[in-house]
Amino acid sequence: MLRLALMALALLGLAATPDPILQRDDDGTIDWTAAELRVLGVGTPRILSPNGAMTDGDPYEVAVADARQRLGRLLERIRVDADRRLGRIPELGERRSQALDGLRSPGPQRFSDGTVHLVASLDLTWLPEALGESPPLDALDTFVGPPLPDAIVLADPRLPTGLILVIDGPLSPSLRLQIDRGDDPLWVGLRGDAAGRTGLRWFREGDPAIAARVGPRPVRLQGAPLGVGRIRLSEGMDPSQLARVADLPAAVVLP
Repeated sequence: MLRLALMALALLGLAATPDPILQRDDDGTIDWTAAELRVLGVGTPRILSPNGAMTDGDPYEVAVADARQRLGRLLERIRVDADRRLGRIPELGERRSQALDGLRSPGPQRFSDGTVHLVASLDLTWLPEALGESPPLDALDTFVGPPLPDAIVLADPRLPTGLILVIDGPLSPSLRLQIDRGDDPLWVGLRGDAAGRTGLRWFREGDPAIAARVGPRPVRLQGAPLGVGRIRLSEGMDPSQLARVADLPAAVVLP
């Protein structure tokens, strides 16, 4: 009886795990929690024989091309910040094309009529580095310092292990956030920013994956959304704490 009760509690805990932050459209899904794109490529035979057979490989090649095109369109629609989407940055056109060569798939699913379905995904963890240090961030020099080795961070209980930005309201995901400070904003999410230089991951409150992302001693700041790509820290929150987490993993937590 006790074992059944424990199993029921375990199943309840699993069921209560919040969903990842997803954006879906006709081409596929942007998973902001896992930092990847997911699509379904479809290849349909041009000419079917009576038994549904087709020249080997042709529908598969069509499915691969379809998956690649869908991933490319999703990649272009990713929001970088309040003003830009990835497809509006021409300097990254070649890098986007190269990234598509890294699409992953568990393999094709073939149907009796010759149609092929190909589930494919694309990793996005390269984006914070590729987007670089734009716009210029000279005003943030006091927040930039050399990164500490992971072994030192984890071993010293005085040092934080990551950053959590808790948003008090709905906010559309983006690769980068601007923390409003009047004429001196802080940027978070890309290489060269005040914090989160290895990229933001977006979670729902209560997701156990947050702890795995930011470690046992995260700096936790709260803020309110000011529109796409912008937040304002809550009263009493000290933005100078970002100096301690410049190169550490960052999580954005939505209600």
